[in-house]
Amino acid sequence: MSHSCNTSTHESAFSAYSANSLGSLRLRAFDRKGRKESARCSQRRAHRPRHSSLARFLLLAICIAPLKQAVCAQTTATSTAPIQYTVTLADLSAHKVHVTINLAPGASERDLQLPVWNALYQVRDFSQYVNWVKAKNREGTALPIRLLDKSRWRVSGAANGAEIEYEILAMLPGPYGAELTPKHAFVNLAEILMYPVDARSAPVQVRFHAVPPNWKIATTLEKSPSGDFIAPNYDLLVDSPVEISAFEETDFDDGGAHFRIVVDAERGDYDLRKIAPVVKKIVAAETAWMNDRPFRTYLFLCHFPRDSGGGGGMEHAYSTAIEVNAQVLTDNPLAFADVTAHEFFHLWNVKRIRPQSLEPVDYTKENYTNALWFSEGVTNTVEDYILLRAGLLDENQFLHRLAGQIEELEDRPAHLTQSAEESSLDAWLEKYQQYWAPQRSISYYNKGDLLGVMLDLAVRDVSDDKASLRGIFQWLNRNYAQMGKFFPDSDGVRQAVMPISNCFSRSMLPEPSRLTGVIFSRAWGCICYASRKQLPTLASPRPEHSVRNQSLWM
Repeated sequence: MSHSCNTSTHESAFSAYSANSLGSLRLRAFDRKGRKESARCSQRRAHRPRHSSLARFLLLAICIAPLKQAVCAQTTATSTAPIQYTVTLADLSAHKVHVTINLAPGASERDLQLPVWNALYQVRDFSQYVNWVKAKNREGTALPIRLLDKSRWRVSGAANGAEIEYEILAMLPGPYGAELTPKHAFVNLAEILMYPVDARSAPVQVRFHAVPPNWKIATTLEKSPSGDFIAPNYDLLVDSPVEISAFEETDFDDGGAHFRIVVDAERGDYDLRKIAPVVKKIVAAETAWMNDRPFRTYLFLCHFPRDSGGGGGMEHAYSTAIEVNAQVLTDNPLAFADVTAHEFFHLWNVKRIRPQSLEPVDYTKENYTNALWFSEGVTNTVEDYILLRAGLLDENQFLHRLAGQIEELEDRPAHLTQSAEESSLDAWLEKYQQYWAPQRSISYYNKGDLLGVMLDLAVRDVSDDKASLRGIFQWLNRNYAQMGKFFPDSDGVRQAVMPISNCFSRSMLPEPSRLTGVIFSRAWGCICYASRKQLPTLASPRPEHSVRNQSLWM
């Protein structure tokens, strides 16, 4: 499907500011029915409008007061000499990777840091996989190197340059990991590559050694004439995952951009001829919805393992890594469409429409934002809108998912005590089992999803259907992403609502310190139907007949 859109006007702006942009990160999975879930709960959405005083109530609910905080940056570079990495696939069966870092002449003492987190809002301490570290000068003489803390090393005598070598195990499968096996290598580079603390913004070069002869390399990193992969700095380097295997691939063009689909899986477990049309529909629907295409090339890295528990996805600036269990893919093909629509939309929401509190990235500790309800949860809202527009989801499925989301939230007593912002801040607790207790927490995916629907309904209501959630995202894209700026977390959503609805002033939008319970029964009155449907209410489990004469999903 062809359409007119802003093709790449802010690609350069993104490159300029994303030096400190990691991926937005999140844990997602599928249940056995193929339904995509958040780090603890499932997620879904829907909507449609009418006109009433409900609008102010809903906008009051959605406009959550932000917590003003800054993420402490690490010391960044003054040096511009390229950092040269060599990554050797040393032992496929033992998951052993050897990394060599060549440092140009500089300070006598140089600190090297391995990130403690990446791709998930979890401190995973990747240094636990480091077997040994050593250093030498350019003449081959050993240099002293010592551990400063659990993930930082200091090499001495490096004034004339140094070579640091270490062995690290790549044994974390999935889109959030780094894995080396006899079948493939998939690497989120932040999980295996240290960076010099004083030269994080220096240009980088990466070369892969000992790659089996029948394996290929798929990544969005630029390739130099010498065969090295290059990036302007460490942050952009590690935002480009790498697949190395005997993968299958196809490609297509849409709206002036080139797309690759790379699949590493058993050939009998998937059909690329069925996967490609799904991706094409999602790409066309999302770029049309945003009226934008901020890239020239994009890469889908897909895995369909037989032994995974479900699936998930991880977004990057110009690519995404997607995993769906092979049996789930067979039983429920919509599972692949779900995660693909979600991850592809992240190229705007979170990668470019990015909360200020996530910048600059600090690789040494937790990075907090109160806006995950928007960056992740409302991405779920858009995900289903897109699937509906693309013809991959029908209206009944759409409504069923929305009902399931409401039930899921109300089944967790914590929805009365934990706000969407608080859930966002508590994302770092999700690796602990007790945090998942229904009385302790909600999901920012789940609640954000529903808040996205309610925000859409409210804006439509007050603007007589002249504005919508789509307009909010396009406003944020124009005023932040395309300007190379970050939006001020939850307050930035509030700021986007006022100009696109044309009828709200800041004084009409109070700033409650937190949002807990949400009354969905009122929102049902705003949902319009294209035909006669059974409309359930929260007040009564029995559906009521409702007739509406227009379809206003998007």
